[in-house]
Amino acid sequence: MNRFSTHKRQGITHDRLLESQTSNTHGFGAHEQSVGGYVGARQVDLHRLELRFEATRIADTAAVQRLTESIRTSGQLVACIAADDQDSGALVLIDGYRRLSALKRLGADTALVQCWHCPVGPALAQMLAHSFSRGI
Repeated sequence: MNRFSTHKRQGITHDRLLESQTSNTHGFGAHEQSVGGYVGARQVDLHRLELRFEATRIADTAAVQRLTESIRTSGQLVACIAADDQDSGALVLIDGYRRLSALKRLGADTALVQCWHCPVGPALAQMLAHSFSRGI
């Protein structure tokens, strides 16, 4: 199964992604591309991501350290997920807080981010539904 099919498995439709595979910056300091099979995934400057839900995450330094080593040796294999908040114009990180921490430890300036064109609330609901479907 290729990474394109992960969208379908996760219940994510392509029309919920921010845009197609065209190069664009959208004012986020991001260049959209199809990276690692993720349609709409793009390299986003870390400082452009709003970490609105960071305080709700449980810190797991051992997991972040393992992830840091994995990214150091293999690169970022799974895109973070962000929703563009039409109210504030921010790109709000929904999923990938540990990946972001690992990338920061490695001194990265950008992260691979899949951007969804939907309000933050429905994006959170989609991630919660996906977590339940995986038994998490």
